[in-house]
Amino acid sequence: MTREARRRVASLIAGGGWTPLFVFAAALVITMAWSWVPSFWYDEAATLQLARLPLPEFVGFVRQRDAVHGLYAFFMHGWIHVFGESEFSVRLPSALAVAVAATGVWHLGRRWFGTAAGVLAAVIFVVLPRITTQGVEARSYAMATALLVVAAVWVASARERRGWARWVAVAGAATAAVWMFAYALFVLPALALLADDTDVPWRTRVLRASAVLVIPGLLAVPLMLTMIPQRGQVAWLAAQDVNPYTVWVEPMFGSAFWVLIGWVLLCAIAVRAGWRLTLSRPVVALLVWLCLPGAVLVAMSLAGAPVFTPRYLTVSAPALALWGGSLVRDARRGVVIAACALVCVLAVPHVVASRLPTAKPGAIDLRATSSFIAAHARPGDGLLLEAAGPAGTRPRVAIAAYPHAFAGLRDIAFAEGYVATGTYSDALVEPKFTEVAVGADIWVVTRDGSVFAHQLAEHGYALASAWDVGGLEVAEWRRGDPR
Repeated sequence: MTREARRRVASLIAGGGWTPLFVFAAALVITMAWSWVPSFWYDEAATLQLARLPLPEFVGFVRQRDAVHGLYAFFMHGWIHVFGESEFSVRLPSALAVAVAATGVWHLGRRWFGTAAGVLAAVIFVVLPRITTQGVEARSYAMATALLVVAAVWVASARERRGWARWVAVAGAATAAVWMFAYALFVLPALALLADDTDVPWRTRVLRASAVLVIPGLLAVPLMLTMIPQRGQVAWLAAQDVNPYTVWVEPMFGSAFWVLIGWVLLCAIAVRAGWRLTLSRPVVALLVWLCLPGAVLVAMSLAGAPVFTPRYLTVSAPALALWGGSLVRDARRGVVIAACALVCVLAVPHVVASRLPTAKPGAIDLRATSSFIAAHARPGDGLLLEAAGPAGTRPRVAIAAYPHAFAGLRDIAFAEGYVATGTYSDALVEPKFTEVAVGADIWVVTRDGSVFAHQLAEHGYALASAWDVGGLEVAEWRRGDPR
C-alpha cells in the first residue's frame, strides 16, 4: 500500500467515513461464522415453541407464562414465517444485533475517548466470550443489548443538537430494550447520567431524564405487573450459585477465565504506561452501566427472590468493552494493534468451542439425534423420549427443537401439548403400548438407557440395537427380537 493510500485509509478511520459499515460487516461475519453448527438447546427450543404459535394462542401464552420474552418472540414469530427455522436463520437476528451494537460501541468509544479507544472497544465487544455466545443464541439478550447501545448513541447525539425528536427516539429505543428483556431496565440510570447536563436549565434536565428514564420505566409497568405472577418460571434460579466466580467472571467471560487473566495483564500494562481513570461523565455512566444490573440482581437473589444468572448481564457488555477501549485512548497505533491482537488471540479458544455441535448448555446434539431417528425410523413406529432431568439435557426437547424429524411417528407417552399445560413441557402419561401397530418398533431416546427398559420388557419388547448419538442413547426396541 502506498503512502498516499495509507493516508486516505487513516483519514477515513479518523473521520468516520466507511468505518461504521466495516465495523458492522466485520462484527456480523465474525459472529455468524459457523453459527449453524451448534444444535438447538432447551432455551432456543422454547423460543421456537412460542414463535410458532398462532397469534391468539401466542398472546394467551405470553400473558400466562413468558411475558419477559414476549416482544422478542413476537418478532421471531414473523421472522421464522419468512426465513424458516434453520439454525442459521433463527440465530441471525442475534448476530445482526451484535453487529449493530458493535458499531454503536465503536461510535461511542471514538466520541468519548478517541479513535483508538473506539477501535479497541469494538474489537473487545465482538470477541467477548459472553457476546460470542449470545450472538449465536436465539434469545432476546443480544437484541436488548443492541437497543441499549442505540439509545446511548442517540443520547450522545441529542445532547449536541436542539429539538426533541432525538429524545423521543431515545425514549422509544430505551422502552423497546426493556420490553425486549426486562432487566435492561437497570441500565436506564446510566443512560440518564449520559443525558444530564449541568449547563442547561433544570427544566430541560428534567425533560431529558424523563425521556431516558421515567417514560421507559412507566411504559414498562404493564410488563412488570405481568411478570410478577410468572415468577415461578424462573424458580430454577434458586439453584443458581451466587459466588465471586459467577458474579465477577462468568457474566462476561463464561468459562474462559484465561481471557480475564489477559485483561488483567492489559490493564497492568496500561497503568504502567501512564493510564489513569478520570471520572468524567461517560466513565461514571459506564461504571453504573457495568455494575448496577448485576448488583440489583445479586441483591434480589440473596434477599430470597432468585433472579440472577450470568447471561442476564449480557446487557452490561458494552460498558465493559468501552471501559476496556479507554485503556488505549492516548496510545500509539502499534500499541492499539497489539492490544487488539492480544484480545483476539485470547478469545479464539472460546470462539471455537462455542461453534461445536455440542456447544450449548447440556452438551448434547439434539439435531444429530433427531436426524438419526428421521433416517432410520419407519412411519408408524413408536417414540419414547426421556423428559426428566436438567432442562439442558432432556431428550424430549428434541421434539420441540426439530419437530419435522418425528413426523409420522407415534409419541406414545403424549397426553397434551405445552399450550394446554401453560408451560414449555407437554403433559405426559404412562406409555400407551397398545397404540403401536404390530410389526412396528419403538424408538427410545434417553441419557443412559435405563429409563423405560422395564416397561418395554413387560410389554414384550426386546432391545434390537442401541447407538450413542449426539451424547444421548438412541435404542430400537422390537417385539420378540432379542439383541
